[in-house]
This record gives sequence, C-alpha cells and structure tokens, in this order.
Amino acid sequence: MERRLQQRAKLGSVSVLEVAGEGALSDLLNLLQAYLPSKDTERSNEAPSDQVIWVHMGVNSGASKFAIERRAINEATFRCPDEMGWKPQRSPIVAADGLSHVRETDFPVPELVDSLVKKGFNVALSDDAAR
Repeated sequence: MERRLQQRAKLGSVSVLEVAGEGALSDLLNLLQAYLPSKDTERSNEAPSDQVIWVHMGVNSGASKFAIERRAINEATFRCPDEMGWKPQRSPIVAADGLSHVRETDFPVPELVDSLVKKGFNVALSDDAAR
C-alpha cells in the first residue's frame, strides 16, 4: 500500500524540548505517553483517525544538509557536553530498552525528502542516525 502525504494537515500542537539529553528525556517520555493508546481509549487525547508526527532535528556540526531520519537508535554518544554538561558514551537513552533498540517510522520519509528537495530545501534522507 503506497502512502501519500496529505495535501492539507492541521497542526494540533508544537512542543520545543530543552536542548539537553537528560533535561529533555522526561518531557519527551510524557509526550510519548500522551499519544500512545491507553487501555480505556483508542488514544489518550486524540481521535482514532488522527495521526501524530514527531520531528526531531539532530545535531551534526559536519553536515552539509539537514538529515531527515527514518529511524532512531537508543544510544547516546556525544562528542562534546550538552547544555547541562552531560557527555554520554554508549549510554542507552531509555535504559529498559537497551543499546540496540531501534525505533522506525512508518511515515513516508522518502516522499517528504523528495518534496522538500523540490521546494529548494537542502535536506537528505538518513537511515543511520549518528550517535
């Protein structure tokens, strides 16, 4: 089944998280929990037909383009400390998931990248989030 980007989408909310690994984790987990299906409802605060799209902008000082990630790996390895001084080396982001856990999106990322490139944005598809 081929998935298409909708021509019109409604922005329900925007959350900007702290730019620090440990500082952002609790807020990120709270947001994730708010949109996961609960035992009592289809989704805790959304109609079943609504879709939630998360956009994460990583940091790569050597990149010549914005990388649109298709997947995330549960590992934090920083070359320099973040804003709170945290400099993890091969640390799991969510300890219970372990270092090798990968989350992948079913969002049509290649179509998004193609659309952005056609509009003149300097982006590229990435299958390997840097760690």
